[in-house]
Amino acid sequence: DALVVHPSLSYKTIDELPAGSIVGTSSLRRIAQLRYYRDDLVFKDIRGNLQTRLKKLDDGEYDAIVLATAGLERLGYSDRVTQKLPSSVTLHAVGQGALGIEIRAGDEKTRSLLSVINDRDTRAACEAERAFMRELEGGCQVPIGVHSSMDYGVYTLIGAVLS
Repeated sequence: DALVVHPSLSYKTIDELPAGSIVGTSSLRRIAQLRYYRDDLVFKDIRGNLQTRLKKLDDGEYDAIVLATAGLERLGYSDRVTQKLPSSVTLHAVGQGALGIEIRAGDEKTRSLLSVINDRDTRAACEAERAFMRELEGGCQVPIGVHSSMDYGVYTLIGAVLS
């Protein structure tokens, strides 16, 4: 997750935002975690595509907004990121940042073509994250956060169900 602070403000991190700052996000998962971390901030829903959300920030409706880092990077807005929030502050959504491609069952030609872009570690992390969510019977409206990593061949998954 990435924090994007209004360009006119000198603050750059979640810790630097003054009490009462208005932070926009449409994610229940992010709100629950950020409210736990900084209960003195005001969280306000924000809707629209990435450009619309950035415009709302720039127009002064928010002091900062929280967005997916992967989306900002893919669309060429990584320069707007003022802080990549550490996993100690926010756990990411299940599968966040991973690209999934679905193919027909039994289509070995397509599977073979796509095998060159399959990242084994990313796939394993996504499968573990999705299994975690399935076990909890979670979905899009359940604030579940995860952080998965691999060190020396050992996968670790940290997860949280938030309210």
